[in-house]
Amino acid sequence: MSYRSQCGFVGSNPLVCCELSSRPAITTEPPVVLSEKLGEPPKDVTGDFRLSFLPRRICGKKGTANRIIGGNKTAIGEYPWMALVGYSTSTGTVFRCGASVISSRYVLTAAHCLINLPQSLKL
Repeated sequence: MSYRSQCGFVGSNPLVCCELSSRPAITTEPPVVLSEKLGEPPKDVTGDFRLSFLPRRICGKKGTANRIIGGNKTAIGEYPWMALVGYSTSTGTVFRCGASVISSRYVLTAAHCLINLPQSLKL
């Protein structure tokens, strides 16, 4: 069954609709109870960072030429739950990261997208 996720607009804001299940999900298998010990938790390695472990010649790649293979351009509004995080500077607009729209007031993005921002920027 094909179902469109975008089902309309409220003003210029797209509506995202999800199909309702016609019957509740019923689990027929009993829950699994673990009776054996799982062992010790892993040791904390947060203070054991060594730059020498990182490959120096191939750290990061610029451009998308070798990362998008056979891709298709999308239309505006085709993925209404996706957002682009950017801000204005004296030299123009800078786009930092992508995000997911999680409500009418909030988007969810990665933490590294919000570091080293100009002090004048208000979030």
